[in-house]
Amino acid sequence: MCFASQLWARRLWNFPRLQMSFLRTPTCFCDRELEKRYGQPTYRDAQGRIVRAGFSIVSLGKLGGNELNYNSDIDLLFLYSHDGETSGGSERDSIITNKEYFVHVAHAITRTITQVTSQGEVFRVDLRLRPEGEQGDLAISINSAREYYEHRARDWELQMLIKSPPLCRRRAADARLPAQRGGVYLPHARRLRSRGKHSSFA
Repeated sequence: MCFASQLWARRLWNFPRLQMSFLRTPTCFCDRELEKRYGQPTYRDAQGRIVRAGFSIVSLGKLGGNELNYNSDIDLLFLYSHDGETSGGSERDSIITNKEYFVHVAHAITRTITQVTSQGEVFRVDLRLRPEGEQGDLAISINSAREYYEHRARDWELQMLIKSPPLCRRRAADARLPAQRGGVYLPHARRLRSRGKHSSFA
């Protein structure tokens, strides 16, 4: 391979990593701003303590497979760790459910990274690969994700989880896609084999 081809390949290889790093700042910013308004999203743990719920952005599609190019959009999935409610913030009636809070966070992040300025846009985002597609909630809990992938997901959605790493996590390490902890895909890999199918990534 010539030097120019090697340089171009190296730039394309680093491009997904660059996009991952660009998501961390708007995620933290949007979460902090919404926390001022609604308070922290919380839940009660097994010991009865009030704990802050976590949030994670998972990369799907070409971004998850480290296959982006300069014309690619990015496929994202927004997850949160636990249901519950917020502690309340600066506004009246500011206590909302964790689901509502993290849907607000997901909307804010998406608006921030897709807005068009005089310099152009940072990303084009596609959220249709999330559970239930366009009819699904913009942010879903880990338990809801597990239930969907265990019982209703199509085969290609299960295969997609193999190459779906988290881009960034906020506050809690447990806000991860269950497949990344061996909790969803492995039982269904056996289901796929029993059907005589194989994972295939074009």
